[in-house]
Amino acid sequence: PWWAASTEPGVPEQIPLVIEALDAARREQARLNAGMTDRLVAAGLNAQGDAREGGAAHELLAAAAASTADLIVIGRHGHPGAIERLMPGSTAEKLIGHAECPVLVVRN
Repeated sequence: PWWAASTEPGVPEQIPLVIEALDAARREQARLNAGMTDRLVAAGLNAQGDAREGGAAHELLAAAAASTADLIVIGRHGHPGAIERLMPGSTAEKLIGHAECPVLVVRN
């Protein structure tokens, strides 16, 4: 493997830990995704979950373009006070500027 030639102490031993952490994060994401999708469907909405890896804005735009999405809803971490209305997060800003459907930005 690529790391076998490493002279850094501990690098090969850390690879399984990184893989385990990524797997755990993916499992947690799948759990949260399923829970939210179930809540939306129970509320009478047509919703489906999707898990992707990559840049958030790029992946959200690709998913919306590939589907029949009527709306993209994204949370905002924002800045406190009046400035938050003027400066949405970079992902929300990219979606607003490039999505083919409306984008609703909500406070977390």
